[in-house]
Amino acid sequence: MGTKMKKIISLLLAIICMFALFSCGDDSSVDSFAKIVSSSEPTKIITLTSYNDGDNVLTGSYETQIYGADFMMVYDYESYQVPAPGANPDDFIAHRVGKIYYHEGLYSIDEGKTWNTGTPNESAMQVKFDLGAVELKDYKISKDKKTLDITVSSEEAEKILGIKVSATEDGVQIQVVHDGKNLRQIRVSYSTENATLVSLETSYSYSEVTSPFASSDAAGE
Repeated sequence: MGTKMKKIISLLLAIICMFALFSCGDDSSVDSFAKIVSSSEPTKIITLTSYNDGDNVLTGSYETQIYGADFMMVYDYESYQVPAPGANPDDFIAHRVGKIYYHEGLYSIDEGKTWNTGTPNESAMQVKFDLGAVELKDYKISKDKKTLDITVSSEEAEKILGIKVSATEDGVQIQVVHDGKNLRQIRVSYSTENATLVSLETSYSYSEVTSPFASSDAAGE
């Protein structure tokens, strides 16, 4: 997985990239766990999101297929919006779908017809995942050494994820699962004053794939 790609794609992909910095003192079980996670190189990443504010549940799905240093992301998510003038005032939830291609340093949002250096909004969530940014105190490892559960405060979550998290005093729950060889799943969940539950569930797979990109596609040769 290319270093450049690790820095520019969304949390859905970047959530694996900083595990090499994971450190929890002298716990050899955690060190072994971290090595497996940081060495994983998935070829497909699927993330499901949910935002429940008590009145509405906004959901999203993001499927990222990785081709070496390139990728294609298919997204389908809901978000709040201000209704357009003259529109139904109840039309305050937008449904957004699309595809993003990344090839040879360029992006396309129109099936490869045009390529640009600008990062599309849906892939611009450059959130890191750096568990080494805080000293983990509240964590648990399963008996089979394949599941790690941690709870952190909003301030600690902000250091780990690189974004502001306004969780309640219950904190942010993070679970990481591997199969003994590769990273398989990461779950993040928390509540806020406005949302009864915010959740992100990401799964990773490792089947061989063939890139749809020809070497000249982005360059226009």
